[in-house]
Amino acid sequence: MGFEDRISQLCKKLTHLGYYQYQIKNMMKEASGTSELAEANYIDRAKIVSVLEQYTQLGHAYMVSYSK
Repeated sequence: MGFEDRISQLCKKLTHLGYYQYQIKNMMKEASGTSELAEANYIDRAKIVSVLEQYTQLGHAYMVSYSK
C-alpha cells in the first residue's frame, strides 16, 4: 500500500470519527507544510501518515471513552 492509499484510508477513518474535511486538511498542512498531497515529497507524505494515524488513534480513544 502506497502513501496515497494509506492517507486516503486514514482520511476516511477520520471522517467517520467526526472530523471535518477542513480539519483533516489542516492536519496535513501542519505535518507537511502543504495541504495538497501532490506537492508533498516522500518525507512529507510519511509525516502526514504519521500525524493522521495519531489523530485516528486519539479519535478512536475519544469515541471509546465517551460512548459508554
